[in-house]
Amino acid sequence: MTDFDPFADVPADDTAEAVTTPTDIDPKENKNNMTTSNDSQNSLTVTLKGGSGFDAPWIVIHAGTPQDAIDTLNTDSMKQLTELTQKVAGKFAGSGPAKSAPAQNSNGQPQGAQQAPAGAPDCPPGWTFRSGVSKASGKPYKGFFPPRGDDSKPIFFQ
Repeated sequence: MTDFDPFADVPADDTAEAVTTPTDIDPKENKNNMTTSNDSQNSLTVTLKGGSGFDAPWIVIHAGTPQDAIDTLNTDSMKQLTELTQKVAGKFAGSGPAKSAPAQNSNGQPQGAQQAPAGAPDCPPGWTFRSGVSKASGKPYKGFFPPRGDDSKPIFFQ
């Protein structure tokens, strides 16, 4: 087997074109706020997330220095941007199909995890239905379990 190092220096090739980087671009005159190769090493990114879920909106600010980021965050237009982003994100998210959250029990499990499925055998009095994934085998299980202190074996079913 040949050892291949993708990060090793590539040997010089006389036929390859020379790659040049723009050195005469002044970041202050860069009207599109595009990061150039000269200022990318000195840039700072601030990410603001409007919630804890995956559907929460984000605002990403690129600044040259921490003070630039502070100045950007301390503006009335930034306050308007965050409020408008939340408003628009809410309307945009509301335009999709509605999803209902599964019913939860007090222990945080979905209600279906605590109720025997249709066609299951009758549950013995005082026993409880449980379902989950075995820690030992990694396989799913369903069954009735005796109350604590009872030495009876659980009744498993499909």
